[in-house]
Amino acid sequence: NSSGSSAATTAGGAATTAAADGAATTSGGAATTAAAAATTTAAAATTAAAAPTGTPIKILHVNTSDQPQANQNEAVAAAQAAVMGINARGGIKGHPLVMDYCNNKFDPNQSVACARQAADGDYVAVTGGWYLPGDAGAVPIESAANIANVGMVPVALVDVQAPNWFPVEGGVYAGYPGIASLIKKYHPEVKKVAIASTDTSAATNSVNLTIQGIDFADLQYTSNVKIPFTATDYAPYAAALKSDGADAVIIVLSGEGGVALLKAMTQIGFTPLVSGPSSVYNSKDLAAVGPIATNGLWEGFTVPEGQKDNPGIARMYKELAAAEKSGVKDSSASEVTGYSINAWLGMQLFEKVANGIQGDVTRASVLEAMKNAKNVDLDGVVPAYSAPPGPDPAVPRVVNDQVYGYKLVNGEMQLVEPNEQPIRILQQGFRNQAG
Repeated sequence: NSSGSSAATTAGGAATTAAADGAATTSGGAATTAAAAATTTAAAATTAAAAPTGTPIKILHVNTSDQPQANQNEAVAAAQAAVMGINARGGIKGHPLVMDYCNNKFDPNQSVACARQAADGDYVAVTGGWYLPGDAGAVPIESAANIANVGMVPVALVDVQAPNWFPVEGGVYAGYPGIASLIKKYHPEVKKVAIASTDTSAATNSVNLTIQGIDFADLQYTSNVKIPFTATDYAPYAAALKSDGADAVIIVLSGEGGVALLKAMTQIGFTPLVSGPSSVYNSKDLAAVGPIATNGLWEGFTVPEGQKDNPGIARMYKELAAAEKSGVKDSSASEVTGYSINAWLGMQLFEKVANGIQGDVTRASVLEAMKNAKNVDLDGVVPAYSAPPGPDPAVPRVVNDQVYGYKLVNGEMQLVEPNEQPIRILQQGFRNQAG
C-alpha cells in the first residue's frame, strides 16, 4: 500500500495515544487509556446492541506501518474498523474491546519489543499483521507467555509450529507453493516458470517454497532474478527475465517493487503471464500498470475484495465506511488489500470464539477456547475455522490451505471464474520442506 499514514492513527475521530515503543491505542472508535475505554463511537454502525460497559478487554495488534520495506496501514485500519464493529454489536460479552497497536517497523528488534509488550501487558490475545522479519525472536516470547495469536500471517517456520498460533490463512506455506498449481489450472500452455524476487534473506523462504510448488505442479523452474531492495532502475532485471525464456514469471516482491518491474517489462515488450500474491498490491495501483497486470493471474487466500455479494466482505466494507466516517485513516474502500481482509477476518474469529467462552474472558480462557475451536463460521470468506493441526505435519498451524485464482476487473480483484473452487494445496498432497 503506497498511501502511507502516521503509525499513531486516529480511531473514531479521536487521536490515539502513541507510546515510545511504537504502540498506539484504539478502542473501536475512541481515544483511550485502559481505564477510559468504557464506550465506543461506533454506534453509528448499528443500534441493535447496547453499548458495551465494564472492564475493557484488551488485545494487541502487531503490524508494520510507514516503512520503505512494507506498509500495511490499510490492514491496521481494517483491524480498527473490525473493533468498532464488534463494539457496535455489544463488544465481547458486553465488555468494550480495546485494541492497542504496536508498529514493528519491519525491524527484528522492534518485533521482539512488540512481543514483550504482548507478554507483559494485560492483553488476552495478539492479532495481526505480522512480526516479519523478527518472528524468530518474537514468537517464542509470545508462546512462553501463553497468549493466543489469532489471525497473524504466518511467514516463518516458528509461526506455523507455535502452539499458541491460530492463523486464518496459510501465509507463505500455502500461498507461494499454490501459485504454480493455479498457473497449471488456468494456463495449461505454460511450461516454464521464472521467479523475480527481492534480494534479501527475508525472501529466501518464499522463493524456496515457490520453487517447491513449481516442482509439485510438474512445471519447469528456470531461474530466479534477484532484485536489490534499493533498486530504482528495473530495466536490467526485466531484460534478464526476458532472456530467461520462461512462459510465466512469479513475482516475489513488495507491491511497489512488483509494479516497477511490471512497468519495466512492458517497456521492453516482454509481457508473459505474470503471477504472485495479490495481498501485497493495492488493486487499483496494479491495474493502472496496464495489460500485463490485468491479464495476470493473482493468488489469494480468501474470497477477494471485489466479491461484494459475499456477506463477510459486504460487512467488512460497511465497517470500513463507518471507520472512515469516524476519521480512521487509510480505511477507505479504495485502500483495501488482501492484508486488510486478513486483519479484519482475524478479529471476526476472535470475536466469535471469545463470545462463546463460559466465564471470564482472560488470556488463559481465550487460549483454551482457541485450542478447542470447531467449525467457527467466518461468513464464507474462508472455510469454517477449526483449531490446528492442519494436514501438513511440517506446518501444523496451517488449517486453511486454500488458494484462489484472481483476475483484475475494473480495478478490483475478482475470482477467475464464478463459483470458483479453490485449490487446497496441502490437502492435495503438497508437503512443505519448510524453512
